[in-house]
Amino acid sequence: MRSQLVRTVAALTMLLLAGACGSDTKPETEFENFESTGGRFSADFPGEPKEETQSTTAEGLNLDIHFFTSETDDYAVSVGYVDYPEEFKTVDPKLVLSGVAAGAAGNVQGGEVTKSEPGTFQGVDSVDYEVKADDASLQAKAFLKENRLYLLQAVSAELPDADAEYDRLVESFRLL
Repeated sequence: MRSQLVRTVAALTMLLLAGACGSDTKPETEFENFESTGGRFSADFPGEPKEETQSTTAEGLNLDIHFFTSETDDYAVSVGYVDYPEEFKTVDPKLVLSGVAAGAAGNVQGGEVTKSEPGTFQGVDSVDYEVKADDASLQAKAFLKENRLYLLQAVSAELPDADAEYDRLVESFRLL
């Protein structure tokens, strides 16, 4: 059940961000530090991020996935989070994170995991992954802090398009 919940969230993330690429907005060059009180994080975004909440049901649970996304013509960067039931606080984070990359690729046309590497981020277990799909590429980092899953990500037509922006997002990310 737990891995199915994570895969569902990751798949929705890929779908939402893939739609953001190629928008009619003009590229932003200035980075702004953004703070989300509800998300309990701060990070640098290329322009003011827009907040979106997507509700979904997985394994009989209602989940709200929150995204903060800044996009240009060439790429979108995003921080997302979802709060799982309290029982996730006692689950081995490595088990939860093992399904994130597969979930991101699973429900996307032509989605394929090209990288999935476990690691640590700010003192907790994490996974870095890349997914290629027909129309977009995703690079991401996911980590579980207690029962909240965070997703830091960039989507572009080709991964190098958003490398610097993704790196800056990850390097500037702070839990509040």
